[in-house]
Amino acid sequence: MTAQHRSQRAGDGPDESHGVFIGLEGQRVRLKWHKLRRHRTDPPFSIANLRVGLAAGASLEIDIRALADGAWVSLHDDVLDKETNGHGRVDGVDTAAIGRLRISGAEYAPPLLADIAREVAAAVDMGACLQLDLKEPREGLSSAAVDAFAAAIGPITESCLLSGTQWDAVQHLGTAVPSLPLGFDPLDLARERDLADRARVAAFVDEVMATAPTAASFYLNYRLVLRVLANGVDPVARLKESGSTVDIWTLDPAMPEIGDVLPAILATGVDQITTNDPVAMARLWDRIASDRKEG
Repeated sequence: MTAQHRSQRAGDGPDESHGVFIGLEGQRVRLKWHKLRRHRTDPPFSIANLRVGLAAGASLEIDIRALADGAWVSLHDDVLDKETNGHGRVDGVDTAAIGRLRISGAEYAPPLLADIAREVAAAVDMGACLQLDLKEPREGLSSAAVDAFAAAIGPITESCLLSGTQWDAVQHLGTAVPSLPLGFDPLDLARERDLADRARVAAFVDEVMATAPTAASFYLNYRLVLRVLANGVDPVARLKESGSTVDIWTLDPAMPEIGDVLPAILATGVDQITTNDPVAMARLWDRIASDRKEG
């Protein structure tokens, strides 16, 4: 059983107030902590939040990029300027240099993947799953980076999943840790396709499955899902036919349209929702569900 599937067992984990799941007609839909955020005001990639999430059995996500010396760091962009107090390309600095920087709005350095992996290894197994969202293209995966990834993640594969928008890069890095589940986000593919009618939408969903036939999980942008649903195709049900799980990203309780979007997304049978504010999202759904019952 993969970490993604272990973390989604009904009956696991604490109640909704922890921001771990929301209840829907006897089922639990996981809430994934985007960039390890538990509240929308949290800076990203916090080791403190990682520890809380591991203890709560939460679904967690970090972005990963390779440094000049092959080590991996939790950052989303290919440049340092927006996410840190540094400047220039991420792959232009090494481990020592990244340690001297600070995450924007925080007092800690961008965490290294090796340090995050040690936290996961040391934690009591509560069914948490850490998604590693790969931001490197296939050509950016040096042998040193592949070796460093395997060394960090090899001991904790049951608690991790590697994902990305470039399936060839995900597969290549994943081969270094054969037991590691893989996930695919078809956003780039969707941008290249005309999804103007039902036939083309259905063909696109088939293409997604054919592109990543071994994916343990698929990650779908919520706007893409709503667009596909409007053309009469339920992409979630189709992708789950192979036994894969489906995550829809990124929904936040402060979104103006969330009162309509969240019920529509949940109605697809999605397994997981990515959010920057999981605690508030769980409380919001409690209110929506209560109002629906009373209505």
